[in-house]
Amino acid sequence: MKPIKDVTDWLAAGGTKMLLDLLVGDLPEWMSGERAIWTATEAGREYRDILQRRIAGDPEHVGWAVGLPSLDREMRYWPGNVWLVAASTGVGKSAFLQTLQRRAKPHTFYFSLEMTRTQVIDRLLSAEADVDSWKIARGALDQDERRRVYEALDRFERSDVALADNVRSTGSIENILRIARVRFGTRIAYIDYVGLLTERAGDSRYEKMTKVAHELQQIAKATGVCLVIASQVNRKGAREADPPHMEEMRDTGALEEIADVVLAIGRAAGSQDAKLAIHKNRSGIAGWTLPLVFDAIHTQFMEPSEAKMKKAERREPREIPF
Repeated sequence: MKPIKDVTDWLAAGGTKMLLDLLVGDLPEWMSGERAIWTATEAGREYRDILQRRIAGDPEHVGWAVGLPSLDREMRYWPGNVWLVAASTGVGKSAFLQTLQRRAKPHTFYFSLEMTRTQVIDRLLSAEADVDSWKIARGALDQDERRRVYEALDRFERSDVALADNVRSTGSIENILRIARVRFGTRIAYIDYVGLLTERAGDSRYEKMTKVAHELQQIAKATGVCLVIASQVNRKGAREADPPHMEEMRDTGALEEIADVVLAIGRAAGSQDAKLAIHKNRSGIAGWTLPLVFDAIHTQFMEPSEAKMKKAERREPREIPF
């Protein structure tokens, strides 16, 4: 076949002008996809602009910090990315997602499919005010604890956070995030947890979760929001202290395949010692494990150095205002 060098050769070979426009020209308004072919000149010019924005520190192109020092050295929240956080029942996946959400800088959205928004705020205030979450839930607070909780609540009310606790489908998540992007400028959304999204009848568990995974991937790309998705892993006979392996995440469908970042948490029952395995990281190094400390009283995770500092602070006597 004669090589196609220009438009004349393309048309002579039976190609249509319309198809050529779709491949290398501007797409009609009714097309929602992206153009398929870029010349080196066009791609280079686009990349030059991206590089300049990266050098200028534009978060749209350099991402947002995670907030855990060790993770910040290897990964960022990127627009349109999908993160998977996997853990067995009772290990603390909700507490870990809320730890990430509390430390994030841009506007965040928290989808709680398991807890009510009151329970979510209980936990947030517990970690922020350094007050026992059980005492907050019962209202059994002394004068100093009340002061700290109300101060934390004031900060929460001024924070860049939005919540939803009545969502059960990917369609609802997409609609909410499209509104949130315009109204609040939401850039990161946390979904706790994916297994509670409404399942479709007639499919196997794997097929259902695979469909959900691809829908969530499209939502992330369409909205430009980084999705951080918690997933429960059922492990028969496995040691809870060790994070789940990739092969143990079959119940997540294609989530671990489409995810840009895959994290897995391991923690033995009743222990404060936890491990965070970085199984996948498209923007940095993967295949390493980060030790964490689980603070059950305040429902949060910390790095060991942070936990040590926090422990020292708690030893100092607090000034009780009268």
